[in-house]
Amino acid sequence: MLLELAIGDAYGAGFEYANEMIFVNDLSRYIKHPRHRLIPGSYTDDTQMSIAIAETIVSQAPWAPEVLAENFFNAFKRDPREG
Repeated sequence: MLLELAIGDAYGAGFEYANEMIFVNDLSRYIKHPRHRLIPGSYTDDTQMSIAIAETIVSQAPWAPEVLAENFFNAFKRDPREG
């Protein structure tokens, strides 16, 4: 499930918060976002946050804001991403 989430995130990253829909959205390729520096096909911080939540659940750590914040921070530090 995380793999599918990352693929969808990478596809949607090219369109996220774009004011103008200047792209032809024919679903045939990844699109470079007009403002972000992400390489087309790269996942974003949304995928990192999903991984951090999954790690929290698997580790059976307490479900607390502090634990989630620490896991979000650690996921970002492992692989810094522009959102």
